[in-house]
Amino acid sequence: MGVSGPNISEFLRRVLPWPEEGEPGFINLHYTMTKRKGMAGLPFQKLADFEKGVEWAKTHPGYAQDIYFCLGKQRDIGKVINGRAYALRNHLNTTGLKAIWLDIDVKPPPKGYATIADALNALKAFVEAVALPFVSALVGSGGGLHC
Repeated sequence: MGVSGPNISEFLRRVLPWPEEGEPGFINLHYTMTKRKGMAGLPFQKLADFEKGVEWAKTHPGYAQDIYFCLGKQRDIGKVINGRAYALRNHLNTTGLKAIWLDIDVKPPPKGYATIADALNALKAFVEAVALPFVSALVGSGGGLHC
């Protein structure tokens, strides 16, 4: 199954602060590069274009791998190279968030939790301690949890 579809599209619509028609701002798609160190990214203003960008990244494994998206709406784009705009992602460029996100690592302590069960117990204790509702989405990231 590709990135698009009613469940994935609805998820992306609900959790990312997409700019309204004519409003400034960008949602960034990022990926690690197979031929260079570091991460690259592309800015999008519309969900449909973002989904096409994900499909492009998925079908170019010789160029892009480890695909991510930026959680905050970005005010500006980065460099334009050969007519193509690249993403700019940093806290000073972020204009809004639509959801609270947690990335909980499962790896040898002290850099993470020893097991998924330990991570879940810590998550439960955290949301109780700060009086938040339990998370609305919980995803196994391959190296822990995205909440």
